[in-house]
Amino acid sequence: MTRPHLEKWSPQVVGRCLGYALLEAPTRTGKDNMARDINLCSEDLPDLASLTQLYVGGMIRLFRSPKGPTPTPPTIPISYYPQRKSLTTLAQDIAAALAEPHKFANAKLLALQRDGFCCVVTGSFDLDSVEKEFIQPTPGTAWVFTQAAHIFGESNNGNILGEGHTLKPEWALTVAALVERYAEISICKELNGSNIYRAENVLTLDIGTHYFLDNLYISLEPVQDTPHTYNLHTYSEKNKHRQYRVPQRVTFTDHSNGKTAMPDRRYLQLHHICAKVLHLSGALKVVKKFEWEMERLEGLAADGSSAKYLSEALLSSSLSLRPPPEY
Repeated sequence: MTRPHLEKWSPQVVGRCLGYALLEAPTRTGKDNMARDINLCSEDLPDLASLTQLYVGGMIRLFRSPKGPTPTPPTIPISYYPQRKSLTTLAQDIAAALAEPHKFANAKLLALQRDGFCCVVTGSFDLDSVEKEFIQPTPGTAWVFTQAAHIFGESNNGNILGEGHTLKPEWALTVAALVERYAEISICKELNGSNIYRAENVLTLDIGTHYFLDNLYISLEPVQDTPHTYNLHTYSEKNKHRQYRVPQRVTFTDHSNGKTAMPDRRYLQLHHICAKVLHLSGALKVVKKFEWEMERLEGLAADGSSAKYLSEALLSSSLSLRPPPEY
């Protein structure tokens, strides 16, 4: 994410962003910490804007992958698929993956098997698994390319303080520290290193749904007292479930008989909170406007007026939000 300069934050956006973040904090401790941070600003607008930028920067960096846009796999003729594996071989592969679940390839296979070889949101079947006869698809259900989608991205230890911050609390050096303070989730303990690939952080999604979730155009809100069930939210003036081809509620089903952990509802809840705060506060529009300005800057202005934009961009390169595809 490229970080807008502090002057970009209007008092209205600052108030809404901090207010929503306070109301939506997932734990009592998180609410207390958020309230304390706001009170320490003593109604000073630059400090409040700095705090807003800190949280917005952390929220977007938290769920964004630094690897850029999700690649679309090429169309592969069926005749080019490798020889189909037997279900016995598949069972052996899954058993081997369970022994080393934190390797990326193993995590992908375990999540795919746990999720029934289909996208957990749309129910569309994984094309590769269908062709290899790992699954007998329901008639009339789509076959698609799927991906192992990470709820938390891999860039959670980067510095989120940049030039222009008037407020620089000691706890705000990294996204991981911000998350532990706000949501009482210890990324360093739970998702450090190869733990980023743990099953609790992985969903099987088709490419389009992965794109929407990864760019905060949809979010999954846990339904209280109903395990593994989520209300799916879209963010626009009109309901876009039909346009995005997603349901309004989803329930995850464990096809691994308890051998592979289900997605952690705390992770999805925090993703939902971040998406909700960014959209409802108007903060996402500020970010997009700044990114559009960055795109128009083809070079440094002779008077140096573009230097502040360049410095902000360099602090958090490759973490930009992309617009949803048109349907």
